[in-house]
Amino acid sequence: MARVSALLVEHRCWTDGAPAGAPAPGHAVVTRPGGSPRLVAAKVGFGIWLEGEPGVLHGFCP
Repeated sequence: MARVSALLVEHRCWTDGAPAGAPAPGHAVVTRPGGSPRLVAAKVGFGIWLEGEPGVLHGFCP
């Protein structure tokens, strides 16, 4: 989890609702099956969150 936390802090991500005034997410921190946490396009995060694609969404980032 240390890697996830580091990525979330480094890229100013949010894990709950977007902060007031935040831009639409452009990136997400995710862990795909068999992979390690990494920063990806927001589209990948939305696929996990909304479409049930495999993986874990940790947070969205600007």
